[in-house]
Amino acid sequence: MSEKDQLFEWDLLNGQSFQDLVCDIFRNEGYNVLNQGIGPDGGIDIILEHKLIVDAGLIKNLKWAVQVKYKKDKNATVKPGELDNIGNILSKFQADGYWLVTNGRVTKNTYDQIRSFSEGKPPNYLTNVWDNSRIESMLLKHNSLSNKYFHINQEEKRILVVDDEQTTLTVISNVLRTIGHDVLIASTEKEAINIAKSKNIDLAILDILLTDESGSTSTNGFDLAAELRQLNPLIKIIYHSAFLSNKEISSKIQVENATFLSKYDSDTKKITETVKEILGTPDEINRKAAQFESLSTYISTKLHKSISKIYAAKIKVESLNRDLLSAEISNLRIPSTHPFFTY
Repeated sequence: MSEKDQLFEWDLLNGQSFQDLVCDIFRNEGYNVLNQGIGPDGGIDIILEHKLIVDAGLIKNLKWAVQVKYKKDKNATVKPGELDNIGNILSKFQADGYWLVTNGRVTKNTYDQIRSFSEGKPPNYLTNVWDNSRIESMLLKHNSLSNKYFHINQEEKRILVVDDEQTTLTVISNVLRTIGHDVLIASTEKEAINIAKSKNIDLAILDILLTDESGSTSTNGFDLAAELRQLNPLIKIIYHSAFLSNKEISSKIQVENATFLSKYDSDTKKITETVKEILGTPDEINRKAAQFESLSTYISTKLHKSISKIYAAKIKVESLNRDLLSAEISNLRIPSTHPFFTY
């Protein structure tokens, strides 16, 4: 993509409007903006706070000191000399971490200078950097902000993920949201139908066997798919189940023109690739999604063993006694650290 054809025309903004955009992104991501400085003067522009769940379910409030660097040309770099004294900043604001946000690029020396505060002698601080690729990916994720600041109204596909396992809902929804989709989740048939009645759903990712809160089987994905098609005949369906595909399942899926993914051998990369193929994800989002390969790798690395163990157990018991699965699920612990934090 040439500079002339670039998706976001950064010269439409200035230092202050870019800072406003950054604050809006933080708010959309669930951060609390405590204070916003006036003007990009090289000092601290934003003070953030957010809650982080640590081990044993404890919640810690983290404070971030954020420097915002606007570049009219997104290929311009932020050099070490443009940063204030990070040590003084952390001390002055009693912050837990330092965050650099720019729509430009960041030199290696700048990265090294920032990372030194999280890799040196105690006390170690959190550090984070958002450069142009991360900011543009966030804008693709938050369609309303693209329209607000650049008057770009991108086509957004809405996906419904239905599964009675919270782990599956969390992993799939987080990855698909990261590449720019609006993702809704449900753990029961009733929740799914209520959502589909109020929202237009382009794609549903369904478990084949669903249980209610008591643990008894309430419905199956094929019945739910039929109900969803009554609400939207154009909806696309992916069956994502621990059942291994057999002749009966293959026949149903072929008749429905649906897709089957086994939980036993699928991962986040396969899921995202299948979703892109079915929805015809725009090339620009595909390009940006590639920049988040590290997130998919992080999730796969951290959860692969636990998820595989659960899915293997589920295959054995799903047709016999689903109650046996609860012991496997209770032992699963999802990593609480943010994949982009550096300690």
